[in-house]
Amino acid sequence: MNYRDLSYKQTIVKLYSKLSEITVSQNSILILDRALLKHRPVKSFTKKFEMIYSVQAGESLKDFSKLPSHLNNILGITKKTVKKDLTVYSLGGGSTSDFAGFVASIIHRGVSVIHIPSTWIAAVDSAHGGKTAMNLLGYKNQIGTFWYASRVLLCRDLLMTQDEQLFKDSFGELLKVAFLENENLFQKICKVKKSKEIFPLLTKLVNAKYKVLQKDPFEKKGYRKILNLGHTVGHAYEAKFKIPHGKAVLLGMHFAIWLSQHLDFMAKDYGYKTTEKLNRYINKDELLFFSNSLKQSLIDYILFDKKMNTKNKVSFVLVKKAGTAFYKDVKLNELDRYFKLYHQQLISHELFL
Repeated sequence: MNYRDLSYKQTIVKLYSKLSEITVSQNSILILDRALLKHRPVKSFTKKFEMIYSVQAGESLKDFSKLPSHLNNILGITKKTVKKDLTVYSLGGGSTSDFAGFVASIIHRGVSVIHIPSTWIAAVDSAHGGKTAMNLLGYKNQIGTFWYASRVLLCRDLLMTQDEQLFKDSFGELLKVAFLENENLFQKICKVKKSKEIFPLLTKLVNAKYKVLQKDPFEKKGYRKILNLGHTVGHAYEAKFKIPHGKAVLLGMHFAIWLSQHLDFMAKDYGYKTTEKLNRYINKDELLFFSNSLKQSLIDYILFDKKMNTKNKVSFVLVKKAGTAFYKDVKLNELDRYFKLYHQQLISHELFL
């Protein structure tokens, strides 16, 4: 099947039916999640590379203290190559693309990187936008660079190797991107039941993200901050409870919708309807447990968040309705109070009717 390429200022996005259709450039190293080698298309694809560095995907891969060892290994593998002609391919999910992108941005003062995302969350979100990241002292994404991929290659057969649980775990990011675009796309994503239904909508979701990126590609103007919808509290959930990023974003988005409504930026009826849609993907008892455990330590996690802009304020993304997100500086003590009130309303069943 032929797909139309999506060409943006920094990146070309290409869609393929099969991984085998991809042509690999010379002088390339493949950094891949070794867990993917159990899939025959991936194993066959690796034969196109003379240089391969397999990694154990996950947040531990992004541990900055382990980076020197990785760099020694990668530079050893690539020592006979022409340095500036080197291309780094990443094959894996968000942690793999974060790691490979960061490596590509610093070795030999920067070389080209091409992402081949294996997860829906990477295909829609983390493979695009040029952000690379490493973790430090147990906190997410404390060190990183802007290093746009020259290409992002989306392969249907690769993405369909994921089981349905991984798809569900990533759904929060898909909902977030759709909600930032408009009500129509949000409603379409809300109707999706199985992962196979997402690929036809992939170009719409990718376009929605690049619509934001092209207005603020290096986060200089502030507009790009709206992509952090659900992330301020979401990152706290993720760090404290070690849950998947997409699931954490969904829970963070649930709070952001509530806060937008509580502060009268969002109409009550619209807020109730939107919350009702999010509730379909949330385990109420789990959210109650998480929010109860987090309410005493939320600010401790946010203090290490990159969205902090002063010692006592955080840039928090709020929404009026789908397609109209904005950010507002919120004092930490106020955010703490809002979150505790939110938890009380969860207990009283006001948010799960």
